[in-house]
Amino acid sequence: MFLPLQHKFKFILILVLFNIPLAFYPLFLYAPNLTFNGSSVYFLCAGVAHFYLYFFLINLVLAYPLFLVLKNKMVLAFFITCLINIFAHIILLTDAHVFYLYRFHLSFAMLDLFFNAGGEVISLSTQTILAIVVKVLVIIFYVIFASLFALYLAQNKNHKRFFVLVLPLMIVLYLSVNFIHALSMAKQDLAIINLANRLPLYKPLTMNSFLRKFGIVAQEGQNEKFKVLESGYFDYPKKPLEYEDVSSKYNVLLLLSDSLRADMLNATNMPFTTEFAKNASIYTNHYSSSNSTRGGIFGLFYGLPPSYWQVALTSGKSAALIQAVKDQNYSLGVFTTANLYKPEFHQTIFAGVENLRMGSKGETFLEREENTIEDFHKFIQNHDKNKRFFSFVFLDNIHAYTFPDEFARFKPYSSINHLSLNAQSDASEYFNLYQNAVLYTDSNFKKIIEILKENQLYENTIIIISADHGEEFNEDKDNHWGHNSDFKDYQVKIPLIVKWGEQNKSATIHTKTSVYDISTTLMQEVFRVKNNSLDYSIGENLFHLTNRPYVLAGSYTENAVIEDERIVLINALGLLEFKDKKYQDSNNTSKKNLFEIFEIFSRYLKKE
Repeated sequence: MFLPLQHKFKFILILVLFNIPLAFYPLFLYAPNLTFNGSSVYFLCAGVAHFYLYFFLINLVLAYPLFLVLKNKMVLAFFITCLINIFAHIILLTDAHVFYLYRFHLSFAMLDLFFNAGGEVISLSTQTILAIVVKVLVIIFYVIFASLFALYLAQNKNHKRFFVLVLPLMIVLYLSVNFIHALSMAKQDLAIINLANRLPLYKPLTMNSFLRKFGIVAQEGQNEKFKVLESGYFDYPKKPLEYEDVSSKYNVLLLLSDSLRADMLNATNMPFTTEFAKNASIYTNHYSSSNSTRGGIFGLFYGLPPSYWQVALTSGKSAALIQAVKDQNYSLGVFTTANLYKPEFHQTIFAGVENLRMGSKGETFLEREENTIEDFHKFIQNHDKNKRFFSFVFLDNIHAYTFPDEFARFKPYSSINHLSLNAQSDASEYFNLYQNAVLYTDSNFKKIIEILKENQLYENTIIIISADHGEEFNEDKDNHWGHNSDFKDYQVKIPLIVKWGEQNKSATIHTKTSVYDISTTLMQEVFRVKNNSLDYSIGENLFHLTNRPYVLAGSYTENAVIEDERIVLINALGLLEFKDKKYQDSNNTSKKNLFEIFEIFSRYLKKE
């Protein structure tokens, strides 16, 4: 197993090259549905060059020094090198599958949610775990075989020149695709720019000023580039909250479920809630502020787009709605099945709340769900009847696709191997699983409403039933599943039912609404805030709606302007993409309203 000094670097070069065939599988997971054209050739070349550089740097920095340090322990150095490459492939494959399903790359935030949320935020089915084990075993066997073969070739004098020349050829290829990207960036050619965003850790060059200076790209050929959120202090609320002397007699219950999409509100899927809604206001065109939990709950309480999440977290300022709850001396009860640590709602929305309930107890999702309802029941029973309450109950079983056996009415159903999903996958059994979970949530909504009735609090409590975001099941055969991958109605359109105390007036409102409107309405109608609503929200009062042309939403990686016929995406670079409601490229590239929208993205910041 001994390698002469002159062959160690050759071994690394050969091993890096042998890693590329295995990397083709994740490369195709990153790839869009391309036909054979210039864009597809660019993407393949960029992927090969980028992955070669990825494995070259990993082996150069981590593996090559081992053979120099462990001169008399070549077997150990070889073994550790194999482990390094196995781990590199596992990371790459994991990121590729995440991107394939959800259209974003791994990040520290995502890893933190997976490892430190106790399985409450991200969970995997048994089938998925088995598929992961099989793919990891394939990686292990491939890397070991490739490493042994590379070791053999490194000590073989044949083909020495070929392997030595691969590195400079890859460098030339990498520089070429970078130049093409720089040229495309200067011309705002989204067909190429957006392909680069698909590759992990890929930060291609930009040379806008250089290309314009030498006339390669004309100045007038440029499109506007928008910055979503500039740096600064969180200027929220913009003025101290002031209140009218008249107080409200109503309690407030915000009753939400994770991952509940709008079309589930029907007599088949949610019989109790549908019957309940007959004596309440139903908003049929209601949008979340996000396709994820963090952004959806953030928008509900703060009344602001999710692009303000980080500055809100840094500032430690609670939502203005929660500040009003405390100012008006309401009893605050927060009952969530998932914990408040991930996302950090305890440091944002509920920052400064004393004795905050951080999550539910229990070994399983169902036990934690039951504990949520039990604790809400205790809160209501022990509630001072001379004091008003504000309660947020957030159930999680739909997100976890869990339910007791007696709710398995939609059949056949089965747990899904997430790694096997593609555009041709049959979603029926997966969707049945979801529907069963929805049916169980409906029964829990009933339990919670019955608790209010048993304690004579139903008539003077405003009850708002909604969700944080929706859920998609490949309805458009474009391999979009779950949430956090697009801004189609499946993922961002959610139910909204409002029963305003004893005013059980039946109404169906088709005007476009958003979660931002809920905080605005409560601030004005319940907590009697005198401030202009723009001080604390971008929403409207649900009793005084206008026909707005768009709603704003955001995810972990991009923002969206959702209109009636199209969706305008704003990526991390500030570049725009125009999609129709099916997420196909739109010919409507009008920038109407966009400058107004970008003012909203900086309105609640104060320059440092």
